[in-house]
Amino acid sequence: MKTISTNDFIKLSVFFNVAFVGIVFALNYNFCGAAIATDIIFLIGLTTGFVFNGLMMVLNFWPHLLTYKPKMPTKVKDLLPKPKPTTTPAVVANTEIPDITASTKSPYLQPVAKPANIKVAGKDANLYQFSDMRFDFHRLPHILLAGTSGSGKTVALFNILGTIKRQYPMARFVVIDYGNQDFEQTYPTDLTTFLKVTEAMFLIMKGRQLEGKQTDRTRIVWIVEEFESVLGEIKLEPKTAQTAFYVRLANIGRMARKLSLNMVFVTQSAKAEDLNTSIRNNFANRFIMAMENNSLAGALGCNYDVGSLPTGVGYSSAIKAFIKFPMAKEPPLELIPYNDLMRLANYYKVKYNLIIDEDNE
Repeated sequence: MKTISTNDFIKLSVFFNVAFVGIVFALNYNFCGAAIATDIIFLIGLTTGFVFNGLMMVLNFWPHLLTYKPKMPTKVKDLLPKPKPTTTPAVVANTEIPDITASTKSPYLQPVAKPANIKVAGKDANLYQFSDMRFDFHRLPHILLAGTSGSGKTVALFNILGTIKRQYPMARFVVIDYGNQDFEQTYPTDLTTFLKVTEAMFLIMKGRQLEGKQTDRTRIVWIVEEFESVLGEIKLEPKTAQTAFYVRLANIGRMARKLSLNMVFVTQSAKAEDLNTSIRNNFANRFIMAMENNSLAGALGCNYDVGSLPTGVGYSSAIKAFIKFPMAKEPPLELIPYNDLMRLANYYKVKYNLIIDEDNE
């Protein structure tokens, strides 16, 4: 059914109302006199005006009601790209993607001032101020922050997140805080939720990979506080599930380097053997705060005894030096609601017919 424009609708409505009122007024004036005609025309004109306008609105907007489809929530819509239509199926096998760019040395975290000289457990070392550092989170995207309770790792985390916010003002955040202490908002902190988020990130990365460079992407920053809690629960799962988890996490990290995702994981008591080589290589931007577990510090690339580091000082494996973090509060983070993240992942899954190959998990 063809509909008329708003302007035409208004003109037509005014014309018919004026014409109808004029005709009724003329008839009543001839038979009833001016005073009675005025009262009658007022009542009739008012009634018919409502009836006519209501009828016209129903006729004009009924086709829209028949074809109405509810819009997606604005927050999900903002995240969605506009890829070209495709029907090509893509079976996603959970086998490890070759790592061709992982490195613990990078020019993308560089100081712009000379360091101070300090002693760490009797060994000479360089100390930079965090404000003197220049980050490129596009090319060195993933951060692993390790340190015991009271080491200042939360302060370091807030400094790092503040830097990401300044570099990417429109970034959206996914927060899983197992301690429920450092962030005002967090996703549920259970293994089922974490695994669903991991699968969602995997689907989003595969979808963006299939898109190519068709559109700008909203940067997503995935924060996990007390990552050791996840690792502890994963160890209770069957061996095949453990392998699938580590492979998927590593694949997310590798794809994410070019697909606008930053991973910021924080741990205070993870064991060195739980952070395998593929994870350590993906988290090339590592900061080691004070901790008693020097085996973990060594596995993360720190050859210093960090047990006696002062609060707020951490070792950077990227520049092989220490950094002093100033006091900082949690920056304002715009979180992606959990349900919106699931919708976004499902959008890519349906759009590109993504099928995760469970046989390799």
